[in-house]
Formats: sequence, structure tokens, C-alpha cells
Amino acid sequence: MTALPEQATPKTAVSSLPPSPLEPWDRIGRRLGVRLLVKRDDLLPFPLAGNKVRKLVRELSARRVRAGDVLITTGGVDSNHCRTAALLGARLGLDVELVLHTRAGIEVSETLPVRLARALGAAVHLVDPTDVGARIDERRTVRATAGNTVHVIPGGCHTRAGVAAYADAAAELLDQLGSAPDVLVLASGTGATQAGLVAGLHRAGCRTRVVGISVARPACRGGAAVREALSWVDGGAEIPVEFLDEFIDGGYGVASDATRDTVRLAWRLGLPLDPTYTGKAFRGLTELADSGAFPPHATVVFWHTGGLMNQLVE
Repeated sequence: MTALPEQATPKTAVSSLPPSPLEPWDRIGRRLGVRLLVKRDDLLPFPLAGNKVRKLVRELSARRVRAGDVLITTGGVDSNHCRTAALLGARLGLDVELVLHTRAGIEVSETLPVRLARALGAAVHLVDPTDVGARIDERRTVRATAGNTVHVIPGGCHTRAGVAAYADAAAELLDQLGSAPDVLVLASGTGATQAGLVAGLHRAGCRTRVVGISVARPACRGGAAVREALSWVDGGAEIPVEFLDEFIDGGYGVASDATRDTVRLAWRLGLPLDPTYTGKAFRGLTELADSGAFPPHATVVFWHTGGLMNQLVE
């Protein structure tokens, strides 16, 4: 087989992304009493990547990675971030190592997300959540001692570059919509995506209410992470952060019957959701709307952050 040419840097291979679609969902919006639009980051042109591709493209470009460098990152076994890191790493000629945490007693070595990561050439290390930091340090030391240039990226790409990517995405939304939405709702995990959207809308002078629906973290921890990420791009700006933990259903990867019902109904209406991320967020949106938390006929944007793989492995 003829060897494929190596890619030199993200600038030559993945320099930018096209805007993701902004779609009206009038049928659901009418039932909720709002003008509902869905920002489809699940349709960005990388398979099953969702919001992670915006952040990782910006992060890898900022680091000026080169073919042959080592990329180490972490997440759960179903992590969209880790799978996207493996995908971009394969495209850019990087040597990717994924430290994936899993609950004790659960066999995951042959699950679809792990098999896909390995198919992309990533080395997969399955560890207990308490051992993530130690394993990352171990792999960084081993690879650096061998003479490699090593890049360790925090889980979820919770970095300054990741936040900046979503500040730009907020400007993309405003260009598409032509005005500021009243409310923006999204699934919020490590907080960089939410922080970027808050920062971008704030810079544009918008008074949009940005509601982060936690997929795992309690409000005290998750809200603090969003505020920390905001400080990386907007210094000490006093910007309100709304991070709700009423829909976490017991933690990451755990879904209640109410969340699963939301996912099933959305699929029947043509909107693909998953029980780990977007299902929780969309359930939050619908329950907030039903409770009168949004003004009548408000323009509400649901930022679809992806997660289809989490539905496929159900």
C-alpha cells in the first residue's frame, strides 16, 4: 500500500470550519409558546464530533502542533471530546493517547466508542476516575523521555482557545439570526462552550439570557468553572452566569425516565438528541418554557452540541 503523505500543521489541514446550520423548529416552538431555533453544531463536518471540533481545531492551531507530536487527553469512555481528538489526530499525523475513565465492574474495552478510537490509531488507557491524573502524568513522562513533543489537553478542551472558539461562534449566530436571541440554552459540561457563548454575546452588547444545563456537575462547581473560563477571555468582567443542575439525573452518563422520554419524543419530531448531553439540555429547555420562565413568543436558541454516539450506544 502506498503511504499517505503526512500533514504538517492544523493550518494546512483543518484551518477553519463552515458555519453550522441555524434551523427553525416551529412545530416544537408553537407547543412551547416560543420561537425556537436550533443551532446545529452536531452537523459540523466531522463525524459525531459536535461542539468539540470547534474547540479542538482552535486549540491545536494555537499550539502549532506538527505531525509526529503526541497528544494526550482525557474523558469518559463515551467522550465526544476524546473521539474528536483521535479523529483530528489521525488527520494531522499526531500520536494520540486517550486516558478514559470508567466505573468499576463495567466492561467497556470493546464498546463502539473505544473501538472507533482505536480504529483511528489512538492508544486507549482505561482507568478508574481516581487514577486519571496519575496516568496522564505517567504517559507524559514516558513520551517526553522518548524525545517526543507532548501536548496535554484538558478534558472537554477546557482551555482559553476553546472558550475563544465559542466566542466566535456567538458572532456566527448573530450573523445568521440578524439580531440577538432572547434566550440561549445548551448542555454544559466543563464550561468552556458556555463561557465562550456568554463572552461573545456580551462583547456584541447583547442581553441574551444564556442558560447552561448541567450534564453532570452541581451548580456550585459547574458555575465556578464557567466563571473561571470567562476570566480567561474577558478578565474581570462582571457577567452573570446561569448554570442549572436540576436535570443531571444522578451524574454523567445517567439519564432519568423523563430525560429518555424527551429524547424519544424529539427523535419522533425529527430532532436527534442523546441521553447524556442534549437530552438533558432540551428537557431543561422544555420544562423551563412550560413553567413560564421565558417571555411569551421569545426567540429561544437551542445550541445542539452533538452526542449522537451516546444515543447509538444505548
